[in-house]
Amino acid sequence: MAETEPPLSLDRFPYPAVSSLYRAIVGELHPDHYLGVFAKLEASNRTSWYVPSWNWAASLNTINWMVFRKMWGALLAYLALVTAIPLLVLGLGRLVLRWPQPIELGIMASLLVLAFLIPGAVGDLLFHARCRTLVYRALAAHPTLQDACTALEQIASTRRRLIRILMANFFVWILGLLVFVLFPAKPALPLAPGAVSAASASGPVVPAASAALTPASCPPVTCPAVPAVPMALPASETASSAVAPVSSPSSEPQATAVPSPASSSGEPPAPAPAVDAPILQPLPAPAVSAAVQAVPPVPHIPPHTAPAVPAVARPYFVNAGLFANPANAHAVQARLIGHGFPVTLQEVRARGKELTRVRVGPFSSRVQATHVITRIRALQLEATLVRP
Repeated sequence: MAETEPPLSLDRFPYPAVSSLYRAIVGELHPDHYLGVFAKLEASNRTSWYVPSWNWAASLNTINWMVFRKMWGALLAYLALVTAIPLLVLGLGRLVLRWPQPIELGIMASLLVLAFLIPGAVGDLLFHARCRTLVYRALAAHPTLQDACTALEQIASTRRRLIRILMANFFVWILGLLVFVLFPAKPALPLAPGAVSAASASGPVVPAASAALTPASCPPVTCPAVPAVPMALPASETASSAVAPVSSPSSEPQATAVPSPASSSGEPPAPAPAVDAPILQPLPAPAVSAAVQAVPPVPHIPPHTAPAVPAVARPYFVNAGLFANPANAHAVQARLIGHGFPVTLQEVRARGKELTRVRVGPFSSRVQATHVITRIRALQLEATLVRP
């Protein structure tokens, strides 16, 4: 029976031979750094499995470093961890543990830091394990040390491979930039501060019809001035009820005006100055009767009726859209205000939903409203003529 061949081990080779094998698989980029770390790992293989070291390429550019060194298993494990762990933490924190946002952000920041620290700390260890495996395979497949070194040099990473990876990264960045420029996100347009100030300063739009009905448009009605009455007149009125009737039964107890001598001459009456009424003292009975007899009877003057205001034509409006989202209505309002249109927002209810209507106007003529509709439709907005 043939004896079984003992397993191959690097311990039976002198370290210069092992170093040449490692140099062949490491390649032409940074061999001194890796050979120094590998020498420490080979020396402490029986006492410790880890030697402190730091790899900047593995820390700051983990994915590209693993692709360059052809560490496919480590790359898949790294991508799985950096994808699954944040999703797991977010799922537990939001759905189960109900973490507040500061704690959640702190944990995510800690995971981001670990995603850079761990590859930098264990990158050399992982690369040494892969190189050791490839060296064992080369020694098992080739009879001489020189053939094994030649085979390892053929699969080692080269500068040409690094340039290809850099070019691939460059094209990926260019493609991402083109996608960002050609297909930008379309968030809701915020209401411009200038539009807000303009809208608040202008206030609600007043229709032209209401402006035509203001008190300033009505002619003032002048009434004849009332002559001055002695200060004892209020007391005389109270006493007249007990002495003798003064006015006729048909006259109403109202403060009617008596034409003054100045009004008969055609001159406009001067307004009487406001004077604080002093406290009146009741007069004795003879003085009261004399004052009552001195007051002439008041003639009956028919009430003055203001002329009827002619009816004003209803204004025209333009509806520029009906929105369920108030933010969209504010965006359209800001856009129309920026083009010089008088715009108001109205809250309406239709089919059980609260909607916001954008209305432009008012306009005094249909021609003016039609011209505004043409301008609004040129802005790719909805425009409908209404006359409420």
